[in-house]
Formats: sequence, C-alpha cells, structure tokens
Amino acid sequence: MNSIIPQQKYSEILALLNQVGQEIIQKRQQRDFEVFQKPDQSQVTNVDIWANEFIISRMQLLFPDDSFVGEESEDKSYPIGSERVWYIDPIDGTNNFVAGNPHFFVLIGLAVNGIPTLGFCYKPSEELLIFTQENDIVFTQNNIAKPIPYIVWNPVGSLVQKHVTPEQKAYLELEFHQKKEPYIFDMVSQLGPIFNKSNGYIGFRRSYYWDICAPAAIMSKLGFSHEFYHAFGAKALMNDKSVKCRSYYSLPQDTPDELKEWFEKEASKLDISND
Repeated sequence: MNSIIPQQKYSEILALLNQVGQEIIQKRQQRDFEVFQKPDQSQVTNVDIWANEFIISRMQLLFPDDSFVGEESEDKSYPIGSERVWYIDPIDGTNNFVAGNPHFFVLIGLAVNGIPTLGFCYKPSEELLIFTQENDIVFTQNNIAKPIPYIVWNPVGSLVQKHVTPEQKAYLELEFHQKKEPYIFDMVSQLGPIFNKSNGYIGFRRSYYWDICAPAAIMSKLGFSHEFYHAFGAKALMNDKSVKCRSYYSLPQDTPDELKEWFEKEASKLDISND
C-alpha cells in the first residue's frame, strides 16, 4: 500500500513550518504588519497573506499533483472529488496575533478522498508542534517529546459548544452531564482533550476546512470520530466542491451513540437564512 506522503517529506514540511513560524514571530515583535478588514469584518494582515502564499508555493513543489486551498487564497476552488486537497490556515488566531498575545497557530491539513487524514498544528510562540504520521501522532514542545494521553469519553465533563442554543445546552447537561466549555483561548479548540481542557467539540456554526482539517486529522489518530454536515443535515466531505460545513463534531470514539444521533437531528434543523 502506498504511503500518504513519502517519509522524507515530513521533515521538509516541518522545516517549512518552522521557517514560516519564526518569520511570523519576528514580524509581530517588530510590529512589521498592516491590518485590513475582510468583507465579513474579520481581520487579516499582510503577514497572513504572505504566509499563505509562501506555504502553498513551497507545498506545491513538494506535491505538484495535489490541490491546495488557503484561507487567504483568492481562488479557493478545486476539482470536485479531488483525491487529495491540502487546507492551509497561515495564521489561525489573527486577532491574537494583532493584539500581541502568543496564541496563534499555523495549520496544514490534508484531506484524502474528503476525509481529514494528515494534520500539522504549530504554535510558534511556544515551539509547540503536534502532527500526524502514517499511523500515529507526534507531540513536541521546545523540541522535547511529550507523551500523548489516552483519551476516553468522560461521562461527567464538558464540551466546547459553538452556537448552541440555551435549550441545546440544557439538554446536553441534563442528558449527558456535559457542561459548556467556553472557547479555549490558548489552543485550537478541537485539540482541547489532549490538554485535558474538554471532552470534545460540537458546533452548529459555519466552519471552514482550513480551520478544522488539520486538528480533525490529529484527533482522528487518537481515535476520535468526526462528522461534518452541510445545510439541512446533508453529510459533507472535504472534496465535494465546498470549503466549509455548517456543523460538525469531534468526539471520543466511545461517546454515547445517542449524543451523536441527537447532533445529527439538530444539524438537520438549522436555520440557514442568514448563512
């Protein structure tokens, strides 16, 4: 069976992440950046745009036959049904970058046949790196390997809950004893279980694949299950022409089936009039 990527290319991707991350840190320290507003009123900087172009240009040299979509790419199209699509978020946490705090990340994820399969998450301010290999994941900080915990469903815990209604929140707490975990400020929220900060993630909001592909691939290697939905509960794949889903979850493998079934029903009821 062919490898997802040749082994030697892992080191090239890691070197690229380090190079980009250190450049981002330097520009932030020197306040060498400009801030612009996107049409959706979110912030973007010229550093985001530079990093987006730099990463994709280098990755295209490594994988010339693959498709690439970056958050700051003008052209976000790719051939529908593509076997391999890389999703790039050059700075996940631009608001934090602009504000001067250290909690921003570089994300590179690969979807194979629409499924998140490889993920690289790099936090340059702490030299924190989590990435998948063929059959496992690697976790280092300041070049020191860290153990990866064995994660199981906690029957009394918390879930990061995005765009849940008060009724949904009450249901999750009453039926499953899961409190609402707020946004995890210092980490990509999907990775919260690795740091014992949540039991998992559920969200009923529009989410872009460049934000969720890499962490989903990482959590999949830890046995987590994922399901992505378009509007009205149609299941999504990361190669079905879109670059976003309308709801998704990231949950331990032993999560009660009743919770996943509830989520799917709720996803089918979403009001998308303002989407």
